[in-house]
Formats: sequence, structure tokens, C-alpha cells
Amino acid sequence: MKNETTKKIIFITIAVIVAAVLSFVPKENELLSRSGWQFIGLFAAMLIVIITGAVQDWAAGLIVCVFLVLFNIDTFPNVFSQFAGTQVWTLIAIYALCTGLANSGFLQRISLILLNIFPKSYKGQATGLTIISAVIAPLVPGIMSPLACEIGENSGLKKHSKAIIGLWGIPLVTGFYLSCAFITGSAQCSIMAGLAGEEAAPATWGAWFAVTWPYFVIVLILLYLFCILCCAPKKEEVQDISADFYKNKIKELGPMTLKEKQGAIILGVSLIFWLTESFHGISSLCVMIIADVAMLCCGLFTKQEFSSKGNWAMVCFVASLMGFSSYMSSTGVNAAITKLLGPLLAPVVSNPWLFILSVCIVTILLRYVVVSQLATIAINLAVFGTLGAQVGINPFIIVFVTHQIGGNWNTSYNNPVAQGLRAIVGDDNITYKDSRAISYVYCIASTIAFTLSVPVWQGIGML
Repeated sequence: MKNETTKKIIFITIAVIVAAVLSFVPKENELLSRSGWQFIGLFAAMLIVIITGAVQDWAAGLIVCVFLVLFNIDTFPNVFSQFAGTQVWTLIAIYALCTGLANSGFLQRISLILLNIFPKSYKGQATGLTIISAVIAPLVPGIMSPLACEIGENSGLKKHSKAIIGLWGIPLVTGFYLSCAFITGSAQCSIMAGLAGEEAAPATWGAWFAVTWPYFVIVLILLYLFCILCCAPKKEEVQDISADFYKNKIKELGPMTLKEKQGAIILGVSLIFWLTESFHGISSLCVMIIADVAMLCCGLFTKQEFSSKGNWAMVCFVASLMGFSSYMSSTGVNAAITKLLGPLLAPVVSNPWLFILSVCIVTILLRYVVVSQLATIAINLAVFGTLGAQVGINPFIIVFVTHQIGGNWNTSYNNPVAQGLRAIVGDDNITYKDSRAISYVYCIASTIAFTLSVPVWQGIGML
């Protein structure tokens, strides 16, 4: 504990020195004013403390915003205005909605009923998991991974086998990554929209999916093919799951409860309004808040759960990062980056295929050394976002690509969410070494998907 504290003090001291030197030592020039150098100093210090773990990301973000005020770069109300923004409230609303849906329990029942329809063979269940996970797992992702391991066990598959790993990987990727293909599928969507800026990010359900559908379809297909072609067991190693496997699990749930019915009705009505937003004009955020209040009134979650299960640290970090990043242009940092790096990276930026491929590769490499996924986005936005804007590349594309492929868990320390989901099934079924194969496959599939998305993005004016 003492050594850990000493390390934190050392890294914080280094960050303070770096911030002070960059903020006040360099002379003002035609590229950067004093406020520009101060912005760079604060940005560098934030990355140092976040990457080293000396300060939690949300606290680092708040401190940086405070220094924007202290350096007179802007006023307190303007710097912290993002806390009242649409994306922050969308993030809060989605957290509440997911809590209510998880507590209702009806999605688990639907999953079991639908999986029972598919053939009881390995490929049949892999197909069922792929389709159903793509629809249901984004809403309650944690329920599908343990079920995948149970299916494998009932099929006689050995633990830690490729076949088990393949089944487990399907709900993991669809639930926590492909869910971001839908604007209401994950709280991470509001984070991405906020970082890209409200003018750049798609605002409706349909507009969002128009950008993300190639990623969703291609990764889903490649993951499925990996499971049934590369992970499929030999005939003597597997058997069909028992005919009463799902019937027994549904029986264990008992009769459909009032809470399940309430959750089903609220979600059904919400989906109708989300899908028809372009017709009635009621924003998805308003629909989510109404659904949250309805769930609260029905007792699907409590005030205490709203306080304890909402990721308030994430809310603070996202809001502060949005407020901080909005000053890259006004301080002149964007212009300086463009002038310095523009000639060097011109061949990459001018070729959309090479540009997207470069963002993917750089993100994968950065995640080996940058622990924070959001810090990786901030770095890519500072470089690729600034240069891409000069040739009409929408910053949302950079944010989306970086966020999605940056969610890999190629190292044991850079994705606690994936590690947490693996922990649900335990080391007896899936070890970290086992799970890393899915991460590598996801990186490859995502790189292919994003590269093949270029024509679609060009067609809708995003590139």
C-alpha cells in the first residue's frame, strides 16, 4: 500500500511539472497563444495520471476543467455546461433503463423460449445464441454468457475447449460491443455521441444505425463463422443438449410475474417510439426518461438502486471530457496540429481506406499502453480528428471506430468489463488466456468491418 501511494505521488508530481512547463515555459508564437500552451499542458497531465492510474479518470477530468477556469480560458458555467447536455442525460437514462429491465427478468425468459426453438446441436445452438444475443443481450448482456457455458456443459464439451470459448464469445461480443450499433443499445452510445459533438453524431435511431450497420452485420457474421468453423468440436466430443434442458430452466423461473409483464410492456412501447422517431419527433431521450419513470413507479428499480447502480464516475468523466475537448479549436490547438502533422500524414488522411485502417491499427497498439479507453479516444481525436476535419471526415467516425475496436481485452488490464463478464462464469470454464482468443478475433473482425464500411460512409457523407 505504501509503495502504491509513493508511485501515485511520483506520477502526480511528474504530471504537475509537465503541465507547468508546457503551460508557461514555451513562448507564444504564430501557432499557439498562452491559452493554447496551457491547454496542451493540461491535456498532457491528464493523460499521464490516467494512463499511470495515479488519479481516477473522472477526478482527473474534473480537475482539468477547474484549471480551464483558473487559467481564464473560459468561465465556470461554460466549461461545465456539458453536465446539463443531452448526451450526459442520455447516459443517465440508459443506466436506469437497463437496471429496470434486468430487475424485471422477462428478457431471460424470452431468451430461453427462443433458444429452445433452435436445433439442439452445437451449430444449432451457436446459431441461436448469435441471433438472440444480437437482439436481447444488448439490453441485459450478463444473462447470456453463463447460459452459453451451461449449454456447452450439457453438450458434454470439455471446459476450456475451443468449442466452449466460441459459444461464450458470441454473447460477450454481441452484448457489449455490437449493442453500440443501436443508439439505445448501450450507455456507451451517449458517450460516443458526446465526445464527437452533437453536430457530428447521428441524432436519431435510424441515422445512427445507417452509420453502424456494416460493422454490426460483418462482425456478427465473422464471429459466427469463427465459432462454427474454427471452434466446432468433433462429433465424438459433443452431443446434442437434452430435449428438456430449456423446459427445465423455464420451469425454474415459475409463472410469468407482474414485473416481467410490466417490463415487457414498457420496453415494447419504448421500442415503437424509438423506431418511429422520425415520424413523431419525440426524441429517444424523452422516451427513455418516461420509461424510467414508469419503471420506477412500477417498482422495477428503487431510488437506492438508481443511486448505487448508476455509473456516476463515468458520467462525470464523460461530461468533463466533453467540456475539455471542446476548447481544442478555440485555443488554437487544432490549427497547430494541422499545420505540424498535416504534411506528414497527408497521404493517410487523403485516402479514406488507409485512414480508417490506420485508426484501427493505431488504436489496437495504443491500448497496450493506454489503460483508459476514453483516453485513447481523446488521443485519436486530437490527431486524427483534427486532420480528418480538413478533408470532411466526420469526427463521429473516428470516435466510433476508436471506441469499438479499443474495447478489446488483448491485455488483462485494459477492459474490466470483459474481465468482469468472464469472472461470472469463473476460471473453471473460461480463463483469461482462453478469452483472449475472442479478443484477437474481435480486433480482426472489427478492422475488416470498419474498412469495408468506407463506401457506406462515403455514400452518407460521413467520409
